Amino acid sequence: MSTPVILILALLLDAALGEPKWLWDRLPHPAVLMGRAVSVLDRTLNTGRASILAGLITLALLMSGAYLIGWGLSFLGGIAQVIIVAILLAQRSLVQHVSAVAEGLRVSLGDGRSAVAMIVSRDTTDMDQSATARAAIESAAENLSDGVIAPAFWFLVGDRQHRRQHDRLPHAQIRKVRQSHRLHGRRDEPHTRTPHVLAHRASRRGRRPVA
Repeated sequence: MSTPVILILALLLDAALGEPKWLWDRLPHPAVLMGRAVSVLDRTLNTGRASILAGLITLALLMSGAYLIGWGLSFLGGIAQVIIVAILLAQRSLVQHVSAVAEGLRVSLGDGRSAVAMIVSRDTTDMDQSATARAAIESAAENLSDGVIAPAFWFLVGDRQHRRQHDRLPHAQIRKVRQSHRLHGRRDEPHTRTPHVLAHRASRRGRRPVA
């Protein structure tokens, strides 16, 4: 199955089904697993003064793991890749969460704040209606780029760059795990130096695949 066909089918599958609650109530979502990996590496490596080195090691482990997992999954065949890519893209989930903010604001400011708190990390307690809507729009733009467009793009061009079909899924995996490692991007101690490595690396690699 060609790469464009797999991508189109994955987009249609996600648009139709989204993220079935019955499935992810029973299994950990890949994004959750990525977040857990980041947290484990944070607790294990970010313990002393060499936090920049810890960030580099964390980055290397995350990228290597994402590539190897994606490479292994790429041998499962076209249908399996359609399902995996649909899970990685999660476009319908983004639309649902942002729509929930608009619907909440139509009811009350409190409902809008509660909905936007599901998709932003900032404190929403003192947000007015404009700030709530703006936060939802900013989150939608960022997550559309990081969580949908970028993985889809690198999946599409992954096999063309190296002329190997088994490279397309690893590229999408790497882009997705780079989004997850932004969990490190906090400015509180002890996260004042490690995230600098991760965020700087992400900003530089936003236009190119890592592998």
